[in-house]
Amino acid sequence: MSAARPTVQFTDPYFLDPGTRLLPPFGSAEDAARWATYLGRSVTRAPLDLTRHTRRILALRAYRDGVGLYGALLDLFIALGPRGRDLRRGLLRQSAPLLAPDAAAFLAAHLDEGVLATTPHPPAPASRLTGALRGTLECLEQLAGPGAAPAARDALADALELLAQGEVATPMALLEDALAGAPASFDALALLLEIYRRGRYGEAFAQLWARQPGLAATAPELWAETAAFLHVAPPRAGATTHGR
Repeated sequence: MSAARPTVQFTDPYFLDPGTRLLPPFGSAEDAARWATYLGRSVTRAPLDLTRHTRRILALRAYRDGVGLYGALLDLFIALGPRGRDLRRGLLRQSAPLLAPDAAAFLAAHLDEGVLATTPHPPAPASRLTGALRGTLECLEQLAGPGAAPAARDALADALELLAQGEVATPMALLEDALAGAPASFDALALLLEIYRRGRYGEAFAQLWARQPGLAATAPELWAETAAFLHVAPPRAGATTHGR
């Protein structure tokens, strides 16, 4: 008599370290769907993290969600630009049977150059990044909200365009200048904090904190994560920093 197969123990993704590279086995389609939802939110918070992109694609493929899979692949193409062609080609080849023909054809046609902010594409309701990277004022207004300052919306568009081209210093300066106005844009601040973390710009983050301590209230969780990651302590009471 054959031994009974071990029961798959599914761990809720919310209780796992987001940095882990392991994608656990799925006990059911619902497990894969929960992972896909979690990783979609994770990609929004860390759009340059290729591990999260890849894990999201694997989860959606396991769930056999063609619409979600196209959105996840499109987000990966945007995050990588022309880089990582072999990774993009491999994931697209494995995912193509689940994609709509126009979606698969669009991605295949952009394997060499990647997808830029201004590239028209088939509708992707599951994408987490195209709304921010499309570069139109209408999309940015939806992201930033009606109360956000126009300067913050313009800076967000310009910063995203420059990041897609490989620039870092200029978009960082644009966002810092835009956030000096009020009210602060959550999305501009989230992108700036992501740049600080990815580039490990602890000094720049500390200077921003000293200049504008009130910004922490705009995105308290992201602010705390950035401070912990960069090992930056709150500025002393009364301390101010002028300039950069």
